[in-house]
Amino acid sequence: MQCLTPFRAMLAALLVLALPLASAFAFDARGVRLPQRVAIAPGGHQLVLNGAGVHERARIELYVAGLYLSAPQANTKAVLADRGPKRLSLTLLRDNVSVRLTSAVLEALRDNLTEAEAEYLGGSIDELAWALNRLSVAKKGALVTLDFIPGSGTRIALDGVAHDRAIAGEALYSALLKVWLGDDPVDRKLRLALLGR
Repeated sequence: MQCLTPFRAMLAALLVLALPLASAFAFDARGVRLPQRVAIAPGGHQLVLNGAGVHERARIELYVAGLYLSAPQANTKAVLADRGPKRLSLTLLRDNVSVRLTSAVLEALRDNLTEAEAEYLGGSIDELAWALNRLSVAKKGALVTLDFIPGSGTRIALDGVAHDRAIAGEALYSALLKVWLGDDPVDRKLRLALLGR
């Protein structure tokens, strides 16, 4: 059996130590590292990164998005059918992105909902717009999370600080996911990336 030189032994030890660190992050782009797994409260639900990508408009990169689910899903229908907890994370790549976020989300909701769906969700969409408008203080590097907690609803947080209350109902979160995963998403490349393709 060949003995390792002190240098090779040290190198081998460093590689072994680096393995857990390398596997802890599943996506790394534009200086943003998204973990492979997250736990969301209440309940500490464990979610896995389904897919991630960078959203850009008019060649300007706006944010890194990551979709977390209980188990990987490869299409929009399967994601929307999943009744478990979910998270969409948005890490801002520019200042004042949050100012545009509300109008972009509301416009994409209109593009992806039928008239009947929009009418049914009217009050919830108003609550969503109000919560998103409160993110206007967000700067480059800020983390916006949009969580769905079964039995509670949609919870929006900025850098880990949650909005006052969850917006009740599952239908709003499904509609919200269509902004990124629907037939007319804000970014078609990003939709594929979030679906792990």
